[in-house]
Amino acid sequence: ICGLRDALEGRPSWVGFYLPVQQMVIDFAKGRFDPILHKMREIVGGHDDDGRKSIENLPPAIRARAKAFMREAAGGGMGGEDAYKFKHLWGSIGVVGWAGSDVRVGGCPLSRVFIDEVRLIESDRVDRIQKRVSGLTSRGSVVWTSTAGVPGDAIAVRWEESTQNRWHHDCACSDGVILADVWPGCLGTRPNAASLPRNERHYLYCPRCATEITEHTKGRWVEHNPGGSYPGYNPNQLIGAPPKKVAQLAEDWNRP
Repeated sequence: ICGLRDALEGRPSWVGFYLPVQQMVIDFAKGRFDPILHKMREIVGGHDDDGRKSIENLPPAIRARAKAFMREAAGGGMGGEDAYKFKHLWGSIGVVGWAGSDVRVGGCPLSRVFIDEVRLIESDRVDRIQKRVSGLTSRGSVVWTSTAGVPGDAIAVRWEESTQNRWHHDCACSDGVILADVWPGCLGTRPNAASLPRNERHYLYCPRCATEITEHTKGRWVEHNPGGSYPGYNPNQLIGAPPKKVAQLAEDWNRP
């Protein structure tokens, strides 16, 4: 989506999406990346391309690096298991990469980088990938995403340096309630739960003011580290959880 937006605004970009395990690259490329692009082409229009047309439009110095990188990929330098993908995004280029490959980490320049499951990647390797944001466009960016890690790992360090936005659900308290911080103290059970439909047996509430959270998407992001170096967000399954999701969470939590 970022590559498409950049291209439509007349500033094509190189977008890299990195995963920590080779098999995850293969599964993502075949199961999600390709189908999503196919659907976008149906909506926006466009065609498949290996990236060479867009490379010709790059500045000379960057163009030389990109061509060398693609020659190495075509010659097998990536390794068959890497499933390296170049996709034409209406002028931009999309790349799915394995974070464990030295060729991928030190190869073509990127203007936007997305690194998924950062907790599973060595911290110094994450730093190397991040440095590849080259400023091909004036809107270079890096996005780190991951499920929860442990103190000191790559995602924990980046969270600590961010603005640490937490979701506060609206309730009677002036500052709202962060349900994840009080779980399972925010999970209620109806008195007659056994006679109710599955999705009506449990509910979420604020343990301080006892307000039931009925509008699950009503609330706000609050910075807990306003002086952070960049925006950071901590989403969780309780944000916007509909009754069906609350029921599933309750069953999972109460399972012996």
